[in-house]
Amino acid sequence: MITIGEWIVVGRVNSQGNSNSVQLYSYTDYSFSDASYRIRQVDIDGKSSFSKVIRPSCLGVSDIIEISPNPSFGLITVKLPTAAVNFLIVSSLGVTVKAGRILSTYSTLDISNLSSGIYTFMAILPDGSSQIKKITISR
Repeated sequence: MITIGEWIVVGRVNSQGNSNSVQLYSYTDYSFSDASYRIRQVDIDGKSSFSKVIRPSCLGVSDIIEISPNPSFGLITVKLPTAAVNFLIVSSLGVTVKAGRILSTYSTLDISNLSSGIYTFMAILPDGSSQIKKITISR
């Protein structure tokens, strides 16, 4: 992990090159916590600048997805606000360890093959928004 002063580099997105039109970029931090973010932009000549600091608001997110038991030992029950939701379970290293689609608002997932640790459950809702919840696995 690279640090710049008190900031930690969580990712990198390469440029789409020179353009006269607006270019859109995105990056998802799957290890999201109570964090502040800023973007460092490096120009082709090596000059850099930083965006203003932002703190994402996730008020109410923990109430949208319910996962039990948490901590878990092998099976979890997931309650979602809607059906037909794609999901990812991501390790603390940012590696996707399980992915799939949940077709109902209540579902049971087998996570018995995962090692003890803290994981991020990310649900991608039909409207394109995503919601996250931390899962602790204890063995």
